[in-house]
Amino acid sequence: MNKAAGAVTLETLVSSAILFLLVAIGGAIFLKQSCYDSQLFTVTASQSGTTLPSEGEKAGGTGVSTPASRISGELGLPSYAPEGFQPAETQEAFGPDALSNKIDGKAELYLECGFVNLTTQRFASRKNSRDWFEVSVFDMGNPRNAFAMYGVQRRADTTDASFADFAYSTGNALFFLHGKYYVEMISSREDGGLFGDMMVLAKRFVKSAPGGAVEMKEITVLPREKLNRGTMKFFLTNAFSYDKFDHVLTAQYSTGASTTTVFVTVRDSAAEAATLADGYYNFLMGIGGQQLHLAEGTIPNVRSLDFIGDCEVIFSCGPVVAGIHAGRDRVASAGMAQQLYNHLSGIQ
Repeated sequence: MNKAAGAVTLETLVSSAILFLLVAIGGAIFLKQSCYDSQLFTVTASQSGTTLPSEGEKAGGTGVSTPASRISGELGLPSYAPEGFQPAETQEAFGPDALSNKIDGKAELYLECGFVNLTTQRFASRKNSRDWFEVSVFDMGNPRNAFAMYGVQRRADTTDASFADFAYSTGNALFFLHGKYYVEMISSREDGGLFGDMMVLAKRFVKSAPGGAVEMKEITVLPREKLNRGTMKFFLTNAFSYDKFDHVLTAQYSTGASTTTVFVTVRDSAAEAATLADGYYNFLMGIGGQQLHLAEGTIPNVRSLDFIGDCEVIFSCGPVVAGIHAGRDRVASAGMAQQLYNHLSGIQ
């Protein structure tokens, strides 16, 4: 065989191999597309504005199978339906392994806060199937976990509701706490037209479902004067990026024309609280904090520092570590720290 013929043969083999590879890749792509997981691309009705499917159009549920007697006995969501509404789908339950099937993209937030189980139920108007709302009841294991989740999910543009100790609403949604349960209710209309119906169900749930008011020792030690209750957040771990700061409650107080953020955490003993306060101060100083001297009044062993332009105030009082976080106004921060200490020392 001459060289020219050999070259042609080699080129032919290479071209054939490339063509075969392209055909194989194309076939694989086609197969992948034909076998995709529809759950990965599902848009919820609350996102798309789609209408509720009829009974004949419903697909199978994606939840984890949970005994009906447990769901009905513990929550019984269908029994709380407001007048003119009926359950539109089978009540579903989702465990930790299946939570992402229901709230893909946010499941980790719930799992980090101790999520145990999610029960969901959709209700539709008997007059117009386009009017519906869905109730999602998150069992977080205990009230502290539920409160942490409530704070994580709370938005800025909300309105407090009074039917529960901790509840708020947006244009088409209602959120509240009841014992170990964190509850989200989302309606199909953005104009608030279904808000009254959701409120009826929420009140029935609070009255009849197992659980009760959220009682936390961190909340009880906060001063009530000028407290903005809707701003409370509870950090189960790693508060302010300090790995030893767990079970820390923050809240904003009205201080003149601005607000000041207070933090508290209740420990097992005064000695533990003093050690933790020292540790947090040393942590901040070690990552760029600068010692600061505010008009600190009569707070024993208080420390203040400047951290990236904001001020931090840290002290302990009995078993409580407390202070000011990210204060913008130094005078207001010093005054609020004194008010906080006076309150804590008065309840020891």
